Amino acid sequence: MRIGTWNVENRLMTEQHRDLILKQECDVWLLTEVNRKWADEAGTKILHFNANLSKEVMGRNQHWAAVLSVLPLERLKDPHEASAAARSTE
Repeated sequence: MRIGTWNVENRLMTEQHRDLILKQECDVWLLTEVNRKWADEAGTKILHFNANLSKEVMGRNQHWAAVLSVLPLERLKDPHEASAAARSTE
């Protein structure tokens, strides 16, 4: 399993960001300060990844954290407002 971490710093996703994420070939990404526009409307997908974003948002209208996975995710209760917790369902 390959895991990547990144503080996105509320950036909007560009082609360079997309390429960076995809070229790393990670199974799981742990992101912080994620702009809401990175996710689909339901907040369950970012690119081809299943996503779980923290329920709470920061001052710049960004999510504190996100867990992305190539496998399906089950949302778990966030232990803290600045976290996102999930478990693979496979």
